[in-house]
Amino acid sequence: MKFKPVSGIGVLPEDTSILFFVLKKKETRAIYFDSNGFGVDTYHLLFRALKNYSISKEYLCNIIRIFDDTIQDLQMIDDHNYRLMYQDKSELISDKELIYLLSSGTTRGLLLYIIVVASLQNGFDLLIDEVENHFHKTLVENMISLYKDKSVNRKNASLIFTTHHCEVLDLFNRQDNIWISKSDGQVYLTNMYESYNVRPELLKSRQFYNNAFQTSVNYEELMNLKRRLKK
Repeated sequence: MKFKPVSGIGVLPEDTSILFFVLKKKETRAIYFDSNGFGVDTYHLLFRALKNYSISKEYLCNIIRIFDDTIQDLQMIDDHNYRLMYQDKSELISDKELIYLLSSGTTRGLLLYIIVVASLQNGFDLLIDEVENHFHKTLVENMISLYKDKSVNRKNASLIFTTHHCEVLDLFNRQDNIWISKSDGQVYLTNMYESYNVRPELLKSRQFYNNAFQTSVNYEELMNLKRRLKK
C-alpha cells in the first residue's frame, strides 16, 4: 500500500497519535437517506438534525407547510413526545401517535428536506435511495432543482439518488452523470454516456420505454401471469 507522509501539521501533544491529530476535525462528508424510512425515530432525528446543523426553526415551519398546510408548528417536548399545532389547535402527542396522524410522505419528507437544507448550507453530499418513494413528482423535481441552482447550492453539495421514475432523468441535460443498474450474475452499473449511443436531444425517459438500456420488465412473464389468473 502506497502512502505519502504528512508534514507541517504542528507539534503533537504528548502521547497523541499522529493519525488522531490529522483527523481531529470532525466533519460530515455525506449522509445516506434510506428508502425504508426511520419509523417513529424520524421525529427525533429531525430535531437532532436541526440542532446539529444549526438550522433555523423557520425552515422547519416552511417545510411543514410544503407537505401539510393544516399544520402550523411541531415542537419537541422530549425524546418521545411532541406538541403539534394544527387547524388552530394544540395537542401533546407521542411519536407513536404522530406517525399515524401524519402521512408517511409528510413524515419522511420533513426529515429529508431538513437534511437537504443541511446539505446545501454545509456543502456535504446527500445520497437517497428511491427518491420518489412516498413523494409527488413535483417534490422530487423541486429537490433536484435546488441542487442545480448555483445561487442556492453555493457550497457545491452533490445529490446522488436512485429512482424508478425515469422521467426524472429528463431534468438533466448531461448524460455522464446517469448510471444504469444492471444484474447479470452480479449487480453492476453502466454509464449512459460511455456505454450507450443515445442522442442527447432525445428524452432519456423515452429511451427507457424503448428499452434502449435493456431494463424493461419481462413482458412475456407478465402475460403468463395474466393467463394463469384467467384460469
